Amino acid sequence: MRLMRAKPFIAVGFGFAAIAGTCLLGCKKAPPPKPDPHSAEGVMLKLTQQVKLLNEAVARQDFKYVHDYTYYVHGLVDAFASKLNDSEKQKVGGLFDELRNLTDQLDHSSGRKHLESTQSSMSRLEAVLNELNKEFQQMKQTDPALTRRAESRAGTIVEGELIT
Repeated sequence: MRLMRAKPFIAVGFGFAAIAGTCLLGCKKAPPPKPDPHSAEGVMLKLTQQVKLLNEAVARQDFKYVHDYTYYVHGLVDAFASKLNDSEKQKVGGLFDELRNLTDQLDHSSGRKHLESTQSSMSRLEAVLNELNKEFQQMKQTDPALTRRAESRAGTIVEGELIT
């Protein structure tokens, strides 16, 4: 008889626990929007990631990977340069030329499987990229269009399909 009286209270307790759990899980902060991958900031992030991967490949002496992917890094340098306006390009033009030259050197030395030359080119590539990244951070302060964020596309129609 006592068990019959306790069942409603147990059910109500589980109900409150479920509601509290749902509220706690549903109250997360939304993650900050990621940069648009086609903006200058998005290309710079990808360039930084790829150089990090190349550095890891050099550390494990994976010359084939380095040889194959330096062309991609070279393309990212060109893509990043195309995202800047003329005055910004002039400001960092020397860095772009040096990055292109270093990716070519890295490609050649890794193709020949020359460890010391590959490591030297990689360390110089990282240093020049860090310098470019510092300059880019200063450019972002003056030109907010460089930091364009990806917009939510929910509810838009793309190629005949509704994105929800």
